[in-house]
Amino acid sequence: MDVIADQGLTLIPIEIKSGQTISADYFLGLRKWLTWAGAEAGKPYLIYGGEESHERRTGEVVPWREVKRIAEAL
Repeated sequence: MDVIADQGLTLIPIEIKSGQTISADYFLGLRKWLTWAGAEAGKPYLIYGGEESHERRTGEVVPWREVKRIAEAL
């Protein structure tokens, strides 16, 4: 896990990967962390080197050019 944003009672995990192609391995850390955090876990984010954003069961995938959107949501 690269960043955990503290939102009071909620902790937001953020994983950062430089690759432009999404790999299932990118979500391993997020899945583990969500299991450990339990009820305190907030919506996870994966920032990557690609161009497309989309939702997955494990969290929101965000291209590096849209990092500002995550910061504004926190």
